[in-house]
Amino acid sequence: MTGRPAVRSTPKLSIVMPVYNTPGEWILEAVASVEDARLSWAELILTNDGSSSRSTLEALQQVEARGYEVLHIENSGVSVARNRAIEAARGEYILPLDADDLLGLGFCPVAADVLDMQPDVAVVAGVLESFGARTIRICPDVTVSLAQILLQNTVCATSMFRKAVWMEVGGFDESLRRGHQDAELWIRIAARGGGIVGLPETAVRYRTGHDSMTGDIAESASEAMTDAIINNNEAHYATLLRAALESTDLLRPQAEAAHKMRDLWVRYERLDRLLGTVPGAKRALASLNHSLARWKP
Repeated sequence: MTGRPAVRSTPKLSIVMPVYNTPGEWILEAVASVEDARLSWAELILTNDGSSSRSTLEALQQVEARGYEVLHIENSGVSVARNRAIEAARGEYILPLDADDLLGLGFCPVAADVLDMQPDVAVVAGVLESFGARTIRICPDVTVSLAQILLQNTVCATSMFRKAVWMEVGGFDESLRRGHQDAELWIRIAARGGGIVGLPETAVRYRTGHDSMTGDIAESASEAMTDAIINNNEAHYATLLRAALESTDLLRPQAEAAHKMRDLWVRYERLDRLLGTVPGAKRALASLNHSLARWKP
């Protein structure tokens, strides 16, 4: 690791890093990537989520000895680990960074400028670039809609958001332990009118090849996310349903051309079924969606 940059007494940005049995060298590389960004206006808080690996614990001791704050909790999952760090954070803005990834050098200053100058923006996303076993590049749209997130989330977990917004929506859903915690939070923020924008700067270099979810686990995580979307947005069903219908419209030409309408139905069938558990909701929301679609300002 390079020399730790001095941090002003009241940081503008808090970078939060959950750690669970991550190889020690990867933790040190992640911390070094934060130091390389030279963010004198940021703090770094790590949460040890009940790690038992000797390599992990030794790396955390090194990081703590260098003056970084390390919280220690019982193993509770990434959502809890992030939430505990954010609760302790002093920054106005928050940026999650996983302990096996690397922070993009130029993203944070530009993202903070957007949040400073545009009070209607709640989340600023950047480009995700992978390294390791495979190479991918995920670029968010300049303006990210709720429909686009429902269709295909391009807002990576390492996105900058306002701590005040995180508090307003209730933080990361701690019931989600197998994935999709970040996407579910973005949906909750967007459903309440929070703006999400994308930048061309690389926010994170994502390490690939060391973990993967099996099909059963991935399906379970997806179902848990769907349940969370319904449970966490009871007052915003109209907005949610309209966005879901818009997302199918975005995909329909591509799906028809590729003969994948069945896949499209499977993607939204569970959401449709859960909305149907609310008496009269589907008919009322469909009627509202039809009226909104015809309305022109």
